[in-house]
Amino acid sequence: MPSKEFYVNRWRQSGLPAKYWDKRLEDYVPVHASGRVAQSIASDFVSNFREHYLSEERKESGALPDNRENLGKGLMLHGRNGTRKSTLAAAILTEIQYAAPAWRGYYIRFSEYMKRLTSTFDREPTEYGIESKKILRIMELVPILVIDDIGQEHRSGSGFTESTLHEFLRMRYDACRPTIVTTNISPKQMASIYTESFDSFRHDAFITRELLGRDARKIGIEENANRDS
Repeated sequence: MPSKEFYVNRWRQSGLPAKYWDKRLEDYVPVHASGRVAQSIASDFVSNFREHYLSEERKESGALPDNRENLGKGLMLHGRNGTRKSTLAAAILTEIQYAAPAWRGYYIRFSEYMKRLTSTFDREPTEYGIESKKILRIMELVPILVIDDIGQEHRSGSGFTESTLHEFLRMRYDACRPTIVTTNISPKQMASIYTESFDSFRHDAFITRELLGRDARKIGIEENANRDS
């Protein structure tokens, strides 16, 4: 098994916020029974990741599974603020990299992704834009990607943000590289915000799971206040 230093470097390179480093599924504490169900689904996803992800080596050798229903399929975790969607998504990312060090991952907020993408449109190359091109390429190729908080980004009337998200997720799905998405948007709202086409695609590309419960951040504040009183 690789050293702790190996994983620290891996987490740093994956864009994972430091507060999530080495946090595994067994460390995840749900705020509602729905979180325990999602945790179980996440565990199955990790255990059966080879049914979701198809490496270039497996493609070249023709080592495709008999059941291809899950190829490219990721997870969509939705729910109100504070239901620990991001924490669960990060734990899945960590578990997959522990399961096989070759399965690299990346974590990014969707607003940051759009900022990175638009920086590559500048006529004059900048250090940030050059770095962004590298990150976008990593996001395209990693076996597992977490895109956090879709729906919180700025959207214009042109539909650019919506179409960009759809095209990027479809590219990864078609390449059999699953993505984990977290969002405050419910499936009922998905079509009106990201178009009917995206909502239809969502059923192929994701196992969708809702996380319910109170805002865990507020619960923590209240508990600390009660202890101090």
